Order: sequence, then C-alpha cells, then structure tokens
Amino acid sequence: MFCEAFVKPYLLKTATNMKFIIFTFLILIYSDLIFAQKTLTTYYDINKKIKKEVYQVDVNGERHGSSKYYDEGGALIMEGFFQFGKQEGTCTKYTKFANYSGKMQIFSKDTYVKDVLNGASVHYSYSEDIGVYEDLKGSYKNDEAVGVWVQITPLDKYEIGEEEYEYIKSLPVFKGSMAVKKVGVNYHGTVNAPADGKFEIYYYPSNKLYYSCELKQGTCRGEGITFYPDGKVWRKNSYDENGKILISENYYYNGQLKSKKTIDSYVGYNQDGSPDKFMIEAKERKEFEQSKAIKQSEQDKEKRESEVEKLKLAIKRADEMSKNDGYSNAINYLKENIYQYKNWMEDLPNGVSLPQDLEELKSAEVSLEKLKEQKQRMYDLPSIILAKHNEFEGVYLEKKKTPLLLDGQGNPTYKNSYPKGKYIYEKGEYVYQENLKSYNAVKESAKGIEIGNDIIKLLDRLILLGSSETKAIDKSLKDVIIIEEIKKILELN
Repeated sequence: MFCEAFVKPYLLKTATNMKFIIFTFLILIYSDLIFAQKTLTTYYDINKKIKKEVYQVDVNGERHGSSKYYDEGGALIMEGFFQFGKQEGTCTKYTKFANYSGKMQIFSKDTYVKDVLNGASVHYSYSEDIGVYEDLKGSYKNDEAVGVWVQITPLDKYEIGEEEYEYIKSLPVFKGSMAVKKVGVNYHGTVNAPADGKFEIYYYPSNKLYYSCELKQGTCRGEGITFYPDGKVWRKNSYDENGKILISENYYYNGQLKSKKTIDSYVGYNQDGSPDKFMIEAKERKEFEQSKAIKQSEQDKEKRESEVEKLKLAIKRADEMSKNDGYSNAINYLKENIYQYKNWMEDLPNGVSLPQDLEELKSAEVSLEKLKEQKQRMYDLPSIILAKHNEFEGVYLEKKKTPLLLDGQGNPTYKNSYPKGKYIYEKGEYVYQENLKSYNAVKESAKGIEIGNDIIKLLDRLILLGSSETKAIDKSLKDVIIIEEIKKILELN
C-alpha cells in the first residue's frame, strides 16, 4: 500500500513533465523552422562582382532581418531592418555631399513600424559655410508629420544678393551665423510658422535672433524685422491689416539706409549716404519699361479682342456650315481657326495671355468635339435606321407562299400577310419612305441627323405598338392620307 501510494503520484508527475518537455522541444523546432533565415545577394553585373543588395529572408521568402543597398562603386547607400516583409526600426540612407572625401555621410534617418513612418526622423544637407547640418528634424505618426519640427536653412546668397552676401561673410559678427533655424509645423517638407502670435527665426548655430513678426491668420501684421547677428536692423517691412507691404526698408551694417520702397516711390543710397546712381538708373529704366509695357498691353488687348471675336465667329460659322455644307467642311474650318488661334497665343509675350484666352480656346475645342461626335452619328444612322426598319417589317409583315402558283421563272410566289394590321404597316411605311427621301437629300448635315432621329422615333413607336392590341388604330388609319394626321394617330407629335 505504501509503495503504491508513493509510486502512482510519482509516475503521474513524471509523465506530465515528459509531456511538457516534448511540447517545449516541438515549439523550439517549429520556431526554428519559422524564423530560419538565409541571406541573399543581388548584383549589378552578370558576373556577380558588383554587389547591389544584401538582405535576409525567412522560409517563405519574405524579407526578415537586415537589408543593405550599395551603389555601383561598392559604397553603402541604405540599410534597415525587416520583420515578416515589413520595414521595422531605423532606416538610414547615405550620400556623397560636396565635401565627400571617400566616406559616405548620413543623408537621412527615419523610423518605421510595419512599413509606416512612426517615430523620429532627421534629414541632413551640406553647405560650404556650415558643413553638414540637420536640414529637417521631427517625428512621424502613421505616416503623418506630427509635433514640433526644426528646419535649418543656409542664408541664400541669391536672395540677399551675391555682392552683399560676400560682404556679410567678411563681417566677424556673422561667424557662426550663416544659417537660420525655423521651428514650427512640417507641411510637405517645409516648416511653417504658427497661424497666430509672435513668430521668430534664429541664426544657426549661434541662436541669435534673425527675424521677428506678429502673425494673424498666417500673415504678418504691423512690422516684420530682420536683424544682423548683433541685433542691428537689417531689413524692416511694415504691413497693413491684409498683410500687404506698405513700406520696405533695407539697411547697411553701419546703420545707413540702403533703400526704401513704398507703394509710390523707391530710393536707394550708398553706404556713405549719397544717392545710389545705379538705383536711380534702375528706377528710370523700370518706369520706361512700365510705360512700354502699358502701351504694349493696350495693343495686345485690341489684338486679343479681335482674335477672340474671330474665334467666336468661327464657332458660330462652323455650326451653320454643319447644317448646310456638311460636317466634314465644318470640322476642317473650325480646326483651321483653332490652329491659328493657338499660334496667336504662342506669339504673345510671357504673362500676357489671360484665363479667358484659354476659356475661348476650350470652348472652340468642345464645339469641335461635338461636331466630330455628330459626324460619327451621321455615319451610324443609316445602319441604325436599316436595323429598325427590318425589325418593323418583322412585326407587321409576313410573306406566305401561294400554293400551286409559280412565277415566270418557275419559282414559288408569295402573298403578303399583316398580322398586326395592314393599314398600320402601309401608313407607317408611307411616312417612313417620305422621311427617308428627305433624309437622303441632306444626310451629310445636321438636318440629316434631325430627320434620321425622327425616322428612328417613328420606327420605335411602330415597333412598340406591335406589342399591344392594334385593331382600333389600324381601323382609324384606313382612309387617312395626310402625313401629319397619320403621325397624330400614331402619337408622334
């Protein structure tokens, strides 16, 4: 009894442990099979000497593990990690900036979760003045830029003016201040200011104030001031309530006013305060060009009105031609006028063409397409009419062989039978033939389409009548010979 009481629980416990061990062993084997990886390599060349990509896949052939991409020179250009075919974690891209000296530099780092941008993101650029810098930095959530982003932009020599740019570079105060840093919301790769409130931009990396203004609904109000790195005023703009610049002033580093522009005037000065003759000449040249442009604009306006009127008349004329001379002539005529109008638009100076020019052209092209559609309808009508007429005859006319009667060639003769009404058939056929004569006389034109559509309407009505009781209508048509009365009885008017 003692042995049995002792051994039985022991055996049960041992069996349970064995099951657990076997189960764990099977899971480990299965896991190894699932997560078994192999490394694949692709090449740029058929001799497999120039490596293109090295990546890992699981037993199903899906990317699972590290992935690296190389350029044709053997340099690493991108690396990342995949889990079950989806990109996961940090993806790093490399490039050769202008300062490249044999070592690839990081171009960007983005964070992915299951193939979707989620997490930190930073992109780099290069400038000869500040070297490699963080161009754009922030975070993503579900592929959307979120939170606060920082963008660094080198001072633009072309916006400042190349001569002045070289001058400010020589100023000791600009050391460590050859770029600006903007903080805000990332909108398609550009950091924007908040919609309302105070907005400031700082020099980079010195972190000194570069620009300040007050925003309302995303537009500057009051004063917008750009500063030199030591706090002196560089540029100053005064805005109205709509964000329009009323006064714009530029200053030399020594504090001397360089230029002042208002709605009505523009003056410029040298660093010693004397008037800038080049600015005066530019002002006179600008006034001359403006006067010349105004005169040219008046001439262009007269020419435009003339050309627009010609195109409008061409559209109207083409429509008339389609009714009388046929579609082919109308289409060719309108195409030629559109071609001439396009040539006229191409000869206009840049910026002279107005939206209504394009609208007139679009209107003409719509009319041309309509003529082409009507021409196609003209080609389709005869076969439609023939098919409808055959269907009409199939409903109202039967030909039966006449027993024992042969024609002169010994062939059987036939007798007409009218199962749905003899007079409906005869009167309907009479109206059809009369309309067909008119149609054949003008079928190449818009009038032909109109008559053709009437014929189809007639045949459709007769075919529809054939599906109902027709004795009363057939009887009422017996002695009617006037087409309009026939149409009235057939309810075609």
